[in-house]
Amino acid sequence: MEGNLSATIESLATKEELRAAIARLATKEDLRAAIEPLATKAELLAAIEPLATKEELAQLELRMAVKLEELTGKMLKYMGGGLALVVAAIKGIDLIAG
Repeated sequence: MEGNLSATIESLATKEELRAAIARLATKEDLRAAIEPLATKAELLAAIEPLATKEELAQLELRMAVKLEELTGKMLKYMGGGLALVVAAIKGIDLIAG
């Protein structure tokens, strides 16, 4: 029993070791200074809220693909009409010239 007690006492830190350990610990002021620039939970949530979810981005991508198809169809329609107009103008010039 005396051997166990001696081993236990030897394993305990000395006052100097405890003082050194305490000196290495941050004070409340140090912790406040470190935490102060960090955003609060409400600020973080407010910053995250406007960001889109994966589902919202997928829906947006689908809507954009549909719009792109619509625009492509309109563009081809107008190009076809323009081409027909050019062909008719060439034929008209050919008839007049010829």
